[in-house]
Amino acid sequence: MTKMESMHPDRKRPTPGIRIVNLKELPESQVDEIGNLFRHAGDYSQGKTEEELRMMAAHSLLGIRNIRKKERRGFGFVAVDSETKRVVGLGQAMPLTDKFSQGSPLVEAVRNYASPKVAVFLYNHVVHPDWRGRGIGREIHQARILKAVEQGYTHVVHLVLPANNRRKSLIPKDAKCLGEFDFNGRKHEAYLQRIE
Repeated sequence: MTKMESMHPDRKRPTPGIRIVNLKELPESQVDEIGNLFRHAGDYSQGKTEEELRMMAAHSLLGIRNIRKKERRGFGFVAVDSETKRVVGLGQAMPLTDKFSQGSPLVEAVRNYASPKVAVFLYNHVVHPDWRGRGIGREIHQARILKAVEQGYTHVVHLVLPANNRRKSLIPKDAKCLGEFDFNGRKHEAYLQRIE
């Protein structure tokens, strides 16, 4: 049994025709593909202009590169259709204390169970609607979990919109619900998962 299988015994086989690629290795020419992903991803695209969506995509990719330059440990993965080269999924992660300041309600809630310094925050979990239901989100999620373990993190923090049952299905039943928190002007449920 591989480490991935032991951590996630319900894992499905990789999706045929999909490659999971480290976001840092994604060619610059595919930034617009991330924009297309945001454009079609419901919660992310509501009320935004084409230019705002393109800027979100560029910010997402450049943010990862900036983190690398500063020697921080942020990371992310994209799902790429091997045939069309379209980016069909995205998931990013960042150390909790880089995303949220010390003293924030979320950091303080995590502190009740673990040091915020050993927790990574999972965000921008998006799969294009045409590709949902095929296990792509699960593959991206598992790639982030493995990378977090590899980098020495012991916990991940999930922020999930209360109605997002598909995203909630990726959170193990033994994850600790930390309550509701305001993030980007919307209420999210927060869960703390031990991953070591």
